[in-house]
Amino acid sequence: MPKKRFSAEQIVVVLRQIEVLLSRVKSASAKLDWFAQARIP
Repeated sequence: MPKKRFSAEQIVVVLRQIEVLLSRVKSASAKLDWFAQARIP
């Protein structure tokens, strides 16, 4: 049997998961920025 190859569907799923993670990181860093600005008088 040939070596397993990633199917297009699997690649798309992985890319979507990475996208979700990136958006979560961005929103988390935005919240941290907001907290930092809110704490500064």
